[in-house]
Amino acid sequence: MMLKFKNYNYFLKLFVLSVTIWSFTHCGKTTYKVTEVETNRIGVTRDAGDDETLSKFILPYKQHIDRDLDSILCYNPETLEKSKGTWQ
Repeated sequence: MMLKFKNYNYFLKLFVLSVTIWSFTHCGKTTYKVTEVETNRIGVTRDAGDDETLSKFILPYKQHIDRDLDSILCYNPETLEKSKGTWQ
């Protein structure tokens, strides 16, 4: 059995268009909500044991920041000075 869509061409286009618009507006929306927060208190004192524990905790963050800050951000071929009249 073959269906003839000649008479339903407008409604078919409208249906496909509405399904497409609905899928773009409703699919992919991901909302996140904070449901639980866990905290730990890390004491910062001058005891030798605490300094080692704190250093081990901070080391990955320090390495990440040092890697970003050790790279050259930009280069300027001429010296910029405040004393040349208007600020550059």
